[in-house]
Amino acid sequence: MNKYRILASSVNYVYLDIEAENEEEAWQIAYDSDGGDYKSQELGDWQIDSVSPINEPYTCPKFEPAKEEQDDKMSKWIKQVNKDIREGLA
Repeated sequence: MNKYRILASSVNYVYLDIEAENEEEAWQIAYDSDGGDYKSQELGDWQIDSVSPINEPYTCPKFEPAKEEQDDKMSKWIKQVNKDIREGLA
């Protein structure tokens, strides 16, 4: 059996009642408000955006330790991290 990754999106409608002098101020107040200030209208919908075959399971890129001849600050840090990993400290 083939595997497929389905990406979907959903829209939930919410509202916020505020007092403002004009639409521009209302827009700014709404923009600056926390998402938790909005109330749900319990309306919404969802849709399927794409269907893609999954050919291989996802694997992390292979970890490549720093080369010993490098001596800049970043490679020294990488070498220390590699050492910590080998010693079970990271």
